[in-house]
Formats: sequence, C-alpha cells, structure tokens
Amino acid sequence: MLDGIFIGATRTRDMRNAMIFSLAVFLIAMTVLQPIYGNHGLWAALMIFMAARAASLGFLYRGLLRSLDRAS
Repeated sequence: MLDGIFIGATRTRDMRNAMIFSLAVFLIAMTVLQPIYGNHGLWAALMIFMAARAASLGFLYRGLLRSLDRAS
C-alpha cells in the first residue's frame, strides 16, 4: 500500500532512500544471523528487511502528509 502512495505522490526518491536503508539493515542481519542459524537466519533476515522497509516508509509517510497539508 505504501508503494502505491509514494508512487502516486511522485516521491520515488523517498522510496529509493527507504530501500537503501532497508538493504543495509538486511545485509547486517544476514551477516549476523545466517552463519548462526543457516537457512533460518537467512529467512529471518528477509523478515527483518521487510519490517525495516515498512518502518522506513511509514516514517517518511508522515513527512509526505505534512508536505501535503502545507500545500493545501
């Protein structure tokens, strides 16, 4: 849902930045979890990636709403 909101608002730069942040979180989680837990660690790192992406887009969503309030 957040992807559609950001694409519709033409805020693809925010989406890119959220993805870069989420990728960094994923790589750290994978580096830590995969050697310890194997395949389960890799799946856990993927779930952490998805949570980081949702959290970062949710954080940026508040700024999007503030900018729309100022424009009205």
